[in-house]
Parts: sequence; structure tokens; C-alpha cells
Amino acid sequence: MAGDVQCNGYSSNWLEEPLETNDPEIYHIIRQEKERQRDGLELIASENFASAAVLQALGSCLTNKYSKGNPGVRYVLFLFWLLQVVVTMVY
Repeated sequence: MAGDVQCNGYSSNWLEEPLETNDPEIYHIIRQEKERQRDGLELIASENFASAAVLQALGSCLTNKYSKGNPGVRYVLFLFWLLQVVVTMVY
């Protein structure tokens, strides 16, 4: 594909591949778990169902960052947008 960057024989295209293409085995396992949750009823107190919006947020670019500390006092200074999400949720 035009524009792919090669590094140690691997293309950077994997960053844009869907899970089904990038790791079919994990994709299949996730699909099986989704079917289990959809088709079955198990009364497990610790099992929750996230909405599509929550799953979309959890799979967003915000998961690329890690930070420690309290809101407003982070060790990493480039987390402005992540901090906005935390402050919105907490306050």
C-alpha cells in the first residue's frame, strides 16, 4: 500500500487494520463472548453490560495514554483532553 512505512519488515498499516484482520483469533474469541452474553442469562453480580457509546469511548485514542496522580496534578503534562474527560466524569 502506498505510504506504508517499513520497519524490521513490518508495515505501519497494522495501525489502521480492524481487529478481524489484525488478529483473527482474538476477534473470534470476542465474537463468541458477545454471542454468549447476548444469548444467555447468567445472574453474576460482577457482570455488566456496557452501551455501544461506552464501548466506543473505551476503544478510543484516549486509551493510548496513561497518567498517574489526581486531576489537575498529573505527572504528564500532555494529557489535557484526557484530563477533561476525568474532570467531566468526577465533578
